[in-house]
Amino acid sequence: MKINKFISFIILACLVACADLQDAMPGMSYSDRTLLKGVQACATYSMQKAVVDLDKQAIGEEFWLSNKREFQDFEMILKKLKKEDELTELVALLNQTTEEVLKLEAQSFNAQISTLHVSEDPEYLMESGFRAITDYYMGNLKIQGHVGDTMLKVMQENGAQEKFTNLLKLYNDIPYQESPIEFVLHSKLSSFLLNELSDRMAFHEKELRTNPQLRNTQILKKTFADYDYM
Repeated sequence: MKINKFISFIILACLVACADLQDAMPGMSYSDRTLLKGVQACATYSMQKAVVDLDKQAIGEEFWLSNKREFQDFEMILKKLKKEDELTELVALLNQTTEEVLKLEAQSFNAQISTLHVSEDPEYLMESGFRAITDYYMGNLKIQGHVGDTMLKVMQENGAQEKFTNLLKLYNDIPYQESPIEFVLHSKLSSFLLNELSDRMAFHEKELRTNPQLRNTQILKKTFADYDYM
């Protein structure tokens, strides 16, 4: 009699546990739920590493160089007008801007990763390539507009926006100017920063996929072990 009661208790406990797991992520198998946690852990790990990589980097300078062709005439004219020092100051302010934006937004990035509803099949994300998780999250996080707003606010506070506006006006007001520049600096800079962030995330995702020694939590070890590249 006691044995029957004990067996009944064990069965009931298992049923309750299974129900709790199903309620946590309805419609998903236990293996899919585990994969999903691993996918989320990978995105969090990669994002945190990417932010550290970009901290203190001269992102503003890299951005300016990436637009060298578009700014070629702009720089040439301003140098002739003895504004070279102001251009140098502007680029330095853009470096400060991106550094400050990363500090302000890093917590928001990780919070959105932890709360994003992943509608894609987690197994597909695990099998679709070295940067599949990065591309999914960066494509679905609602951060572009907010980062742009933060970028503009910081630029207004540190003087970068005013300096760029004044230099742009000086250039565009030149008589007989055939190609005036129309350039929304904060928007372009925020897009560049997010592209750099995405590339660094992808780098760390690939490292996590290919180097088991970097998997510093049980969920990462458990999730990626079955997908190791031979």
